[in-house]
Amino acid sequence: LEAVQTDSMPDDTFICVRVGDTQKLSRLASQRVYRFPQAGDRRYGKIEVFKRIGACSVGLDSETGSRDIRINTDGFGLLDMAVNVMGSEKAAASKVEPMDPEKKPGGKVKEAKEYLSKHRLEVRLSEAMQAVLRERPDDPETFLAQ
Repeated sequence: LEAVQTDSMPDDTFICVRVGDTQKLSRLASQRVYRFPQAGDRRYGKIEVFKRIGACSVGLDSETGSRDIRINTDGFGLLDMAVNVMGSEKAAASKVEPMDPEKKPGGKVKEAKEYLSKHRLEVRLSEAMQAVLRERPDDPETFLAQ
């Protein structure tokens, strides 16, 4: 797939290419190769173009249960959603046996993990690092402090 005029498109533009039941989604680039299984008797595919209007990170800890999130959408206000993450049966079956009480991490480690989870620090730090790498400011420390 070769997009001839990508310069005029916003940075957060995505392209979706669908052939049969297989769908590929990626950021719009001037050239990108998509591989699909045999199309069979299908004679047409579908190409869709999307612009990101909002995004947020969501923790995938299934033990936390349902949580409310708020996404600020460009020009469309706030989108409030309830997200419920559930583990699959396969994941539940493959859980590791619990450790002996003598080998379990100390209470300090558990407290630290709970603190990180409570304040969503892992997610926030990840988002901040992604923003630094995307923007590449001259003074990243000041950028992060904002």
